[in-house]
Amino acid sequence: MSSDDLMVRVQVDTETCIGSGQCEMIEEATFLVDDDSGIAAVVGTGLLPTDRAEKVVDMCPGRAISIVAETPETAETVNEEAEETE
Repeated sequence: MSSDDLMVRVQVDTETCIGSGQCEMIEEATFLVDDDSGIAAVVGTGLLPTDRAEKVVDMCPGRAISIVAETPETAETVNEEAEETE
């Protein structure tokens, strides 16, 4: 498995989210902006390939999205979860 294929988990800091919806437009299966609060949330597992996760982090104007740091042990678990959902 190459580093481009590694799955990482993303999270939203609801305190800094400005509700622009960029994340939802880029990764609609991973993010949902609440109609009432206007704040984004991760839906499902929050797993994305590293390159896609980095793109959504970079595109967030509020800088509210981050990649959860994975240790080698949890990275293996995250990748197994992703394979199970495919």
